[in-house]
Amino acid sequence: MDDARLKHLEFIQQVISRQAGNQFLIKGWSLTVAIALAALNLKAMDWRVALVGLLPPAAFGWLDAYFLRQERLFRCLYNAAIATNSAVPLLSMDTRPHKDEYSSWKSVLKSTPLQVLYTGSFLLAIGVVLAAAVHHAPAASR
Repeated sequence: MDDARLKHLEFIQQVISRQAGNQFLIKGWSLTVAIALAALNLKAMDWRVALVGLLPPAAFGWLDAYFLRQERLFRCLYNAAIATNSAVPLLSMDTRPHKDEYSSWKSVLKSTPLQVLYTGSFLLAIGVVLAAAVHHAPAASR
């Protein structure tokens, strides 16, 4: 394998590593924000304020899914680039020809880590909204 081809593979691997790092940071921030908002909203006990807690799981979930999809696209590019007699142009970072079922949005959104983390965060936020709503319900309706 020549030096230019090895350099190409290194470039692709660096992008894959960067995407994985981005996902790790997003998951950390998502958990931090979800727990902080839940704690703040449980203290305030205002269901309207608690509704804000529904936004982070959606926003962070979309961002995490985006980076996972990018990572998968670059993995497909990497696999195509290492193949014998590869048709991938040297130093190309174009992932468009390498879309498949593995890198589809449907496949990405079915990813277990995404489903567990963001469904859990969303359910936590809904629980806080319901707790705040029950807390502020008139005494006659309790």
